[in-house]
Amino acid sequence: NLAVAIAGHPPPRTFRSNCNFSLPESEVNLFRVYWLVGFGCIVVGSLFDFAALAFGAQSVVAPLGSLTLVANLGFAQLMHGETLTRNDCVATSLILLGCLLSVSFATHKNEIASIDDVFELYMTERFLLYIAAVHLLISVCFIGIKHIERIEANFGRKSHQYLPLAKFHRFSYAVLSGVVGAQSVLFAKSLNELLLASITGPKIFVSYFGFYLIAAALFACIS
Repeated sequence: NLAVAIAGHPPPRTFRSNCNFSLPESEVNLFRVYWLVGFGCIVVGSLFDFAALAFGAQSVVAPLGSLTLVANLGFAQLMHGETLTRNDCVATSLILLGCLLSVSFATHKNEIASIDDVFELYMTERFLLYIAAVHLLISVCFIGIKHIERIEANFGRKSHQYLPLAKFHRFSYAVLSGVVGAQSVLFAKSLNELLLASITGPKIFVSYFGFYLIAAALFACIS
């Protein structure tokens, strides 16, 4: 979350005024430097996330990612000058409570599965039901977003046709991003298990084509 805050700092004055779209070259260059530093921190943080999955169970590591939203309270106020509201505090407290409950009751065992066991998990009935539900949710959000964007383009953002859908428009983007991004944890954990199992077993790079399919799915989720 610090990386995202750095990437967006300092916020361009155009977003504050919505009336002046010209910025001094020095301010533009400074904004680019902040963006590059923030992006570099995001890459480094993602590598640490990937490494964490090798030492802990996915059911423990994944919920801890929600702590970035807790840290956002401080970064948004200190670095971007955003106003902290009561709703922000209540929502963040609920997120923190959910994170604590998830970590407390989740399994803390991190048993390294064999290569065959990892691939067999992708053929179980529960995974097929899970991936079908994920695809359905993604499709509903995507179709809904496209429909709302057509209404916005045809009637305008302040029209009575669009205004009732405005909140869903913003919410659907967050849902779509969250659902797709969450799959990266699943595929990253699978890659971790495959890499660790290949140290003492067969080399996955030459023996298992499924390794490249999982790697491609991970790349698609984070790109």
